[in-house]
Parts: sequence; structure tokens; C-alpha cells
Amino acid sequence: MSLPDRGSDPLYPAFALILHRAGDAAAARDQFAALLPVTERVLGAEHPDTLDVRASLARWTSRADDDSRNRRPAGGQLDS
Repeated sequence: MSLPDRGSDPLYPAFALILHRAGDAAAARDQFAALLPVTERVLGAEHPDTLDVRASLARWTSRADDDSRNRRPAGGQLDS
């Protein structure tokens, strides 16, 4: 069993992309975080699809962190 190939199935990352374009990279990250243990269990930790999910999780984690930093006001403090 294999996850859809990202090249042949545009819906594979589409939900995360929709979330990010809606301004919610953290939700996109959370979707890949939820998908990772499933792919590891079903396909194995070293399967190419699992590695793609892991890479996507890293990418969306970075973008969510960037978005978080960009939302800070000019003194570097977070809104309360």
C-alpha cells in the first residue's frame, strides 16, 4: 500500500497548501504532524512516501515559525 504520488495526485499536499494560503501554516504543519505516525506505521519509517511526509512536516514547521515571528509587533513582544 502506498500514498498517492505527489506528482500524479495534486490533492496529496493540497489541503496543507490551502491552509497556508488561508494564512494558517500552523494548521498545515499540524496536518502533516498527524499524517507522519500513520505513514510510519503503515509504510515504514524509511519508505519514500514517509520521507516525503517528514520533509513536508519540516517545511511547514519552518513556515509556521516564520509566520509566528512575522506577526510579532515592532518590539519583538507577542500580542497578549
